[in-house]
Amino acid sequence: MAKWRERMGSDEAKALYKDRSATVEWVNAPASNRSLKG
Repeated sequence: MAKWRERMGSDEAKALYKDRSATVEWVNAPASNRSLKG
């Protein structure tokens, strides 16, 4: 976990994670709206 936190602390990782949230997370919205996720 410590290595992951260190990796995610870099500017490059933050940029990748920001792009991920804009392109991938919307897929979970229909399931969430239908109460299929906990």
